[in-house]
Amino acid sequence: MERKEPSKWVMNVGGNFWFSRPRRQVKRTTSDLQLQTVYLIQEVVAEHFRLSVSEMLGRKRYQYLARPRHIAAYLSREITTLPLEQVGKCFRRHHATILSSLARVRAKRRTLAPVLDELREEVYRRKANKLRGNTNE
Repeated sequence: MERKEPSKWVMNVGGNFWFSRPRRQVKRTTSDLQLQTVYLIQEVVAEHFRLSVSEMLGRKRYQYLARPRHIAAYLSREITTLPLEQVGKCFRRHHATILSSLARVRAKRRTLAPVLDELREEVYRRKANKLRGNTNE
């Protein structure tokens, strides 16, 4: 039985990504803590806008869903050091879509500044609680 070649990328358990290249494979690992931070940002932003994470990450492009998604992508890129491709995978989007999200938030940064500051503080607070081992938020 022949083995199938992997697609361009496949995510394994633990945040390992396999990139296929001709005649060989290269394994790159990402920091689990950074991936957890992106998922924490998604939770915080979804709660702030009274959405579920699955609604926010869904395919619909309504403004009440897209704006929180843009803000979460912006904060993910700002707080973590993950490349655009991996941020895009966390949001089920192409990296060019994440670039567009970053541009949209940067254009409205002055009006969104209070919301961004509030969300950023909440993410840092929850992250610190998680690292300390406090489960009650």
